[in-house]
Amino acid sequence: MDKEKEIWRDIANYRGHYQVSNMGRIKSLKPGNAFYGKIRKQVLERSGYMRVYLFVGGGVKKYLVHRLVVGAFVGLKNGLVIDHIDNNKKNNALSNLDQVTCAENSRRARVDGLMSIGENRPATNLKNCEVELIKRILVAKNNKEIKITHSGIAEIFKCSRKAVNQINTGETWGHI
Repeated sequence: MDKEKEIWRDIANYRGHYQVSNMGRIKSLKPGNAFYGKIRKQVLERSGYMRVYLFVGGGVKKYLVHRLVVGAFVGLKNGLVIDHIDNNKKNNALSNLDQVTCAENSRRARVDGLMSIGENRPATNLKNCEVELIKRILVAKNNKEIKITHSGIAEIFKCSRKAVNQINTGETWGHI
């Protein structure tokens, strides 16, 4: 298998100072600089993404490496986010990056098992079986078989009225 050839492009607003490669590396270009021609060190953020610090004119700015790669080679598109295709946030090779909508990024994360849903979400107080029961109560309520408010349901299941409303509209717990 042929190894992908590393291609370098200028970083917008840093032309002549820094370049980014299609492999996700950043190098310094300014002659006379102690770091001239050297690959810049990247820092792993708590979020799992790689960040790099760029210095020009006495100032310093930090950038997410995947955004620099896509910006230089494809161009960042408004309203889209960058997906790491292999789910490895440290792999910033252009071939591993894809611009997608937030909804598509979330869908991919769910399919790949990166996003918890239902009772597996750390922020939920409800269990799947409780949501099934809430949905049955809501169906009976909507069919006028029983008389109960969303606040009443929330009180029974020790959750918020908003949670009951979101279950009712299908905004959350749609997989149940």
